[in-house]
Amino acid sequence: MIGDVKRATVFTFSTLGGWYAFLPQLAASTPLRTKQDYDDYIARLSEVGRLTDENIASRPSSGG
Repeated sequence: MIGDVKRATVFTFSTLGGWYAFLPQLAASTPLRTKQDYDDYIARLSEVGRLTDENIASRPSSGG
């Protein structure tokens, strides 16, 4: 669940991947059978922008 990512740790963006690399598989790995399933999925997706902003803000400065 995307929302759980922020509770665990803040992952850094890199060319090797990160939490965002799992977004394409999210729909395939999430059971979507009921209206509540879809509502929960949409709620998770709505957090992507905020999580992205938090990850960018938490990156250490490159010093330059």
